[in-house]
Amino acid sequence: MQFPPFYDPRKVGELYSPRFHEAMSWGRKLSRITDPHPSPEEQVPGRMLLGVDTLIGFMDRAFGELPVPGMTGDLQRAIELILWDPFLYDEIDFLFDCHPLLHIASAAWWKQNGALVRPNTPITLGLVRDGEIVPLSSRA
Repeated sequence: MQFPPFYDPRKVGELYSPRFHEAMSWGRKLSRITDPHPSPEEQVPGRMLLGVDTLIGFMDRAFGELPVPGMTGDLQRAIELILWDPFLYDEIDFLFDCHPLLHIASAAWWKQNGALVRPNTPITLGLVRDGEIVPLSSRA
């Protein structure tokens, strides 16, 4: 399959500047070539593609803080399915939840022995009560 010029499958799972203008131009050109609106007798019940939690933090590449094995490949296949037939779905939605970088569940909120806690360190109530792990804002 030949991909549009704005898509680079090697960049899935990485942070890079989106190429919105190229993508929009490609979409406009495609809509002039293909009629995305079938006649009433050709219409079928709507199809929706829903992607849930497709966050950069879940990618199993460079930036994944909570890597999910296979996530990068799954997202790449979803992108390529959309590019293969942009009119296959009547609606395409990708849901992203986001969290502030500094919150109580983040390792960056805590310190241990005067240094930041390493990512994915289990922070238990017992460790906090014993003073082994303390909030970053504390003087300990």
